[in-house]
Amino acid sequence: MDTPTTHAECLKFWRQLEHKMHPSEWRKFTDAQYQKCKSDYLYWRQSALFCFSTDKDVGTMPMPCKPYNLWIHSYLENPTLKSKFFPKTRQMMISWEIAAYVMWFGQFHEDAESLVMNKQESESAYMVAVGRGKHGNSKGRSPGKGRGRIWTLYRNQPDWLKERCPAQDSYNLVDWHYGGVVQGMPQGEEQFQGHQPGLVWIDEAGFVDGFEAHYFACLPMVEVVIVSSTPNGPDQYYRQVMDRQETFGVN
Repeated sequence: MDTPTTHAECLKFWRQLEHKMHPSEWRKFTDAQYQKCKSDYLYWRQSALFCFSTDKDVGTMPMPCKPYNLWIHSYLENPTLKSKFFPKTRQMMISWEIAAYVMWFGQFHEDAESLVMNKQESESAYMVAVGRGKHGNSKGRSPGKGRGRIWTLYRNQPDWLKERCPAQDSYNLVDWHYGGVVQGMPQGEEQFQGHQPGLVWIDEAGFVDGFEAHYFACLPMVEVVIVSSTPNGPDQYYRQVMDRQETFGVN
């Protein structure tokens, strides 16, 4: 079978592979695949991970593999950099890339707490579980029907991997039975109180009121701080990005 290019082809590929193997062989094979996915973010990302597109003519599609994706991966996984800043545009799908990394971090790191912050709770929930607009509704939504980005990425994994990593979702939460948890929250540096996150993602930081206070409030407690935003003028977030570019000689 050729390399899958749609979600349906991906699921078919894994089912056919399972049917060709003896149950003991399949278990041994998926055990090895699980360990590779757990230890290597890029391998997991490339192993039939699909995302949801807001373009009705595209629908569910593979995560893009463009030249800048490898740079994003190396930046996200660089252990010497605690703070990782990402200017973004919709066309580059930076939010999807970061959501995939946050999902991987939660799924494969036992007891790890990850926090996703946006200006409003509804926006952070959109990144985590519930979705919005015609693709999700925070009122009266049945369990398992969310279209938040992290939950969508989880649901689109192969069945065998979801069986190994069972999870449940709510409005702004994805919780793995044998892993970590990802929780969305609104702006406010006091929101970090009572949490011990391993990872914090501040999205649309250029629009968060008093971004710098939020950044320095979470910095001492986490392993990784990921900050992303679309442009909003020469504000605190803009200055942080430009200072880093000048430090590393990026023009």
